[in-house]
Amino acid sequence: MSKQRIIFQDWIVQIGFDPGRPLNDPDDAVRTETERDANLRAEISREVTRAIKQLTENEKEFIRQYYYMGRTYQQLSDATGRKIYRLEALHDRAVRKLKKLLTPYVQRRFGAIVKNSDRADADEKPGRDCAICKSEHRHEIDQIISGRDRTDTWKPIIQRLKAEFNITVRSPQQLIGHEKYH
Repeated sequence: MSKQRIIFQDWIVQIGFDPGRPLNDPDDAVRTETERDANLRAEISREVTRAIKQLTENEKEFIRQYYYMGRTYQQLSDATGRKIYRLEALHDRAVRKLKKLLTPYVQRRFGAIVKNSDRADADEKPGRDCAICKSEHRHEIDQIISGRDRTDTWKPIIQRLKAEFNITVRSPQQLIGHEKYH
C-alpha cells in the first residue's frame, strides 16, 4: 500500500456529476443546480450507508475509523492490537464488498460501466489464470465441485479433474478460490 492515502474519497460523487446536463431538463425545471447537487449527494449518501450496513461489524468499524475518523493503520493497530497487514486485508475486503454492493446503483443511476474486477490491475479479468475458468468443460467441473461430499477431502476431486479433463490443481486452495470467487 502506498505511503500516501486519500483522507476523503468522493469518487462516487465525481461519477455522478454531469456538467453537460442542461439546466432546463424537464425533471429539473424548478430546481436550481445547487438543489440538484444536494439531492444527488443525499441519494448517494443513502446508497453508501445502505451498502455499509451490509458489511460485517469489523468491516463497518474499520470503514468508520479509517474514512470518517481519519485514523491511520498505525493508530488502528495500536487501538485494536491487530497487525497492520491484517488491517490492510480487512480494508481491501471491505472496499471490494462496497464496490460490489454499489455497482448496480452506479450503473443504474449514472449509466457508468463498472469493471467486474477485484484485482489491482483493472484490465485483468477475474479467473484469467484459473485453469477451470479457461476450460471448455467449466460447467461440468463446477457441478463436480459443488456436488462434492463436504466431509471428504479435495483429493478425489483433484484426481478426477486431472484424469477426466487434464487439469492440474496444485492445491485445494485453487478449488476453494474458484468456487468462492469465480
